[in-house]
Amino acid sequence: MFRYLLMFAAAMSLGLVLPSCEPDDSGSGGGGIQKPNYDDEDIKDGPVDDNAGTNQDKGGDDEGGNDEGGNVEEEVTFELLPADYMLSEDISATSYVMSNYGLRNDYMSFYESKSDRTLFINFYAEPDNTYLPSGRYELGDPVSGGCEQLYSYFMRYTSDDFERFTEGYAQVQATVDERKKVNYKVMAYFTLLSGETVSMLYEGKIKFYEM
Repeated sequence: MFRYLLMFAAAMSLGLVLPSCEPDDSGSGGGGIQKPNYDDEDIKDGPVDDNAGTNQDKGGDDEGGNDEGGNVEEEVTFELLPADYMLSEDISATSYVMSNYGLRNDYMSFYESKSDRTLFINFYAEPDNTYLPSGRYELGDPVSGGCEQLYSYFMRYTSDDFERFTEGYAQVQATVDERKKVNYKVMAYFTLLSGETVSMLYEGKIKFYEM
């Protein structure tokens, strides 16, 4: 069941299912692949309350949250880390929100139209969060919170197969603005089975779908 949802999410993130799309004019050889065309008013950030945005009350401060022991992390600098594949330009970010293992599950895709590459990250956080909270999400077992290794992938091109990671992490900073909208910074760095590395830097809104 999850595999079918995975494929549906992949298609949605590449603009193959969404009705509001425009052709990808990036010239990257995508063969007519379309990308999402979102307006600001269409962005669904989810309701915000005073207790939201903390991963198990681990702080959720604006500089990346707290560690597993509840100690405040040092200030995080969000930057594009050197890697074999680096994604940072013209990225469309989408999240499919579910509940799995008793946790909030955000299956996110980050599609860079310029390179026709996509990074899929399967995030897990505490279930009482109304949006994905700030924090460092390590690749591994979902029940411990973090990025689920089984369903986090990289696609070099839209016609390629999913490639899994051996290690890595994503750092998230979620900030609520004066309109109660959530703005995100996401920095990621992963190592592929081939030994090659993938990094990403994204800043902006994320389009959410409740599943």
